[in-house]
Parts: sequence; structure tokens; C-alpha cells
Amino acid sequence: MGVRKAAQHYATGLSRREGILDAADRLFRERGTGAPSVHDIAQAAGISRPGLLRYFASKEELLDGLLDRYEARAAAAAEDTWRRNAQSPGGIAAGPTGDRAATPTAGPAVDPVGDRVATTTAGPAADAPLLPAASAALVAQALRQAAVPGYVECLTSLAGEAVGADHPAHARIARRYRDLRADILRQLGPVLGPDPAATCLLAGWEGLQLLSLYSPSDIDVAACLERRLRFLAAPPSPPPAARRTSPTPEEAARRTRAFRDLRADDVRDLQERRGYATGHERRRQVIDTATTLFGTRGFHGISLRDIAKAVGISHSTLLHHFENKDELLRAVLTHHDYLMITVGSAPDTADEHARLGAVVETARRAADDTPGLMELFSTVSAEAVAPGHPAHAYFEKHFAMSRRFLARSFEHLAADGELSAERDPAEEGLWLLAVCEGLQRLRLYDAGIDAAGLLAADLARTLGEPLPTAD
Repeated sequence: MGVRKAAQHYATGLSRREGILDAADRLFRERGTGAPSVHDIAQAAGISRPGLLRYFASKEELLDGLLDRYEARAAAAAEDTWRRNAQSPGGIAAGPTGDRAATPTAGPAVDPVGDRVATTTAGPAADAPLLPAASAALVAQALRQAAVPGYVECLTSLAGEAVGADHPAHARIARRYRDLRADILRQLGPVLGPDPAATCLLAGWEGLQLLSLYSPSDIDVAACLERRLRFLAAPPSPPPAARRTSPTPEEAARRTRAFRDLRADDVRDLQERRGYATGHERRRQVIDTATTLFGTRGFHGISLRDIAKAVGISHSTLLHHFENKDELLRAVLTHHDYLMITVGSAPDTADEHARLGAVVETARRAADDTPGLMELFSTVSAEAVAPGHPAHAYFEKHFAMSRRFLARSFEHLAADGELSAERDPAEEGLWLLAVCEGLQRLRLYDAGIDAAGLLAADLARTLGEPLPTAD
């Protein structure tokens, strides 16, 4: 009888623990990992806070448990599907973890998640070359993560929250990035070459996951990653010189006007979202001061009272303009976009190489001049993947504007014969943005990363030639 009661008690404990993890999963997906408290999670799980703490001593321990469960579910799904595929014609020879070198058997390979046709034979053409085995394993890993609901959202949000070295999850995320970069270099070294290419690939992967959470309907992370790996394995030959053309004066003028119009549309939209017009001088002062203080001391290192004191107004006067710190954060982020478009934007030119070079140079200047603000951007964009976050809508628009601008540049390069026919301009713009965002994130965990330099190198790899440098 004692054994039976002990078994029942153990089963009840496991069920309660899973219920707590389920509640945390729901809240983190709705609001991000930073917002819900232990009390919130306990309430969602239908137990008291002390009751929750019997199973998880802290929120950080709960996050660890949730990540372990995500990883276990991904591994279990991968192994189950791998066993089924290995027993069928055309299965894959690689193990479910992707640790062993994969050797595709005859016929189409099947990925370790679901029954989707594997990336080793997918492609725009029926005779597309097989993807190297290690590359296929990397894409399969991306598929496994996407197949577990909440996994990518939790990882992305936590990576943004844990950038501070004193955060309990900082070491885990930093170790994850180091291990992933080492694995990519070990498995794909012959394909990628030196380490910078591996870092850019990891950054692009991280960036794609981030962007997909703001635009889930039109970004397939695994498919984009596969196409990039295929490009790296066998870069398309540069278009012959005979195919390259320069835009006519009329076309050059049209393109310049198009970018001016695009920028003007974005400026009008940003002005509306900034929430002030001529005459609201006080609100502008608050935003300018908060931009400076957030950029130098970080979002969490500044209070509304600090900002009010710096502006020279009372705390109650500041609250008249901004209801809370979240609202002020949205205004600061929008104002930063406004400055980048009106002051730090690419030049009015039909030379797309110069325009894209200016994008890299703007990223370099921002990292050098306002590193705190760049850190704020990268951190909050990760935290805000949850639809309930106060900055979620802002980043949806921010990334949509950035993708539109970059796609236009690559469209012009394609029209001039400077982009291979098999390259999709919209996807090239998406990849460039993903690498940019991913590098900013990695840099917060490894200060030795030259984000702007690596971004320029990756873009040069895409274009087949280096970008012009600023004087």
C-alpha cells in the first residue's frame, strides 16, 4: 500500500509540474518571457505561489525546465520520424540529432520532422544539386525547432531578456550560441570557409527566426536557410559582363524619385506614430531626452523620474504626455526610426551598391555612436515577439519598412543584370535584414563580433564583389 501511495504521489507531482509548465508556456507566448511573474504563472496554473515554488524555486528554474521540455519534445519527434523514415525506401541515413554525417540514400530524403519532403532535394529546379549532408542536418534542426509550439518564441524572447551578464539565463544562451557556431564551423567548414561565414550563417538563422515571429505568414525559416546553404555550397556564377547594364538617365531619375517617395511615406507614417506635431515641444523634449538616456544607460537603467528630472519637469507633467514607461519606449523606438530615415538614410542615388553600402555604414555608426540604443533595439525586438508586448506592433511596421527598402534595392540590381537570375530580390533583402538583426544579437553575447564588418562581408558574398567604402 505504501508503494502504491508513493507512486500516486509521484504521478500527481509530475502532473502538477507539467501543468505549471503548460501555464508558463501559454503566458510566455502571449506576453514574452520577461513580463509574467511567478505569481502570474501560479495563478494561471491554478495554484498558490508557494505551491509553485515547491516545484520550481525561481522563474529562471522554471524557464530552464520549459526549455528542457521543448528540446526533449523536439528530439522525441525527430527520433520517431527518423525511425519511420529509416525503415522506408528513400529514408535518411543520418541520426535524428544530426550529429552523424548524413548520407542520403537513393530516392528523396525525408526530413526528421513530419513528412515534409526533405531539404536535400527541394529547390527551384528538378535537377538542383543535393545539399551537403551537414547542411541538410542543419535545416532539419531548424525544422525540429519550428515543429514544437512555443520553442522558437521562448528562445527568442529569452535571448533578448538575458543579454545582461548578470541575468541567470545569460550563460545558457551564450553557451548555446558558442556551441551552434562551433557546430556550424565543424560540419560546414569545407563549404563555408573561414569562421566569419559561419557566424553570418548563424546570425541569419537567428534573424530569420526573429522576423518570422513578426511575419509568420510569409517567412519559412527552414526554406530560407536551405536556399542560403545551397547558395553557399555552389554560388551561382556572376552574370556575364555583357548582361550588366547601367540604368539610363531617365531610369536613374525614376529610381531616385521612387526611393524619395518611399522614404517620404515612411516619414509621414513615423510622424503620425511619433504622436506629436508642431507645437508639442515638450513631448519632443521628453522623447529626445529619453532617447539619449535609454541609449547610454539602457531601458531598465532609467526611470520615468530620471527622465523628468533631465528634462526639467515634474514626474506628473511627464505622465501627462506618456501614460507609462512602455508608451515612452514605443515613442523612443519610433523616433529612432525617424532619425535613421531622415538623417542617417542612404543617399539619393541610383547606385544600389552605394545605397546598400550606406546601410552597412549606418549600422556601423549606430554601433559606434549609440551602442546603448542599438542594444535597446536588439533586446526589445526579441522581447516583443509576444503579441501582447507593448512594442510588438511597432516592430511589425519597423521590419516591414526595412524589408520593403532592401527588396527595392535588390530589384534594381536584378534589373541591371547584377544579380543572378535564380536569386529572388525580396528574399535577398530578407536575408540581409536577418543577418543584420542576428549579428546585433550575437554581439550582445560576444563583444568581439564586428557586426558591421561581417554584414559587409556577407553582402559582398551575395553580390560577388565588395561594397564601396565610406570616405
